[in-house]
Amino acid sequence: AEKAIDIFTSSVINALGEGKEISLVGFGNFGINKIAARSGRNPRTGEALKIAAYNQPKFKVGSKLKNACNK
Repeated sequence: AEKAIDIFTSSVINALGEGKEISLVGFGNFGINKIAARSGRNPRTGEALKIAAYNQPKFKVGSKLKNACNK
């Protein structure tokens, strides 16, 4: 089981790294959100800083999983 999970997670990581989306019917979709660069503040010092753009992994729950959790 551990080997199967390792293969699955490495496959998801590699696919997302290449910008691909993974869909597991009934379970959910793995994808990427592109977050734009923005300015922010250090809450401790109040100093202004720039936050670079980055890609945020996302997961959208499939209908079968959602329904199973809401029985």
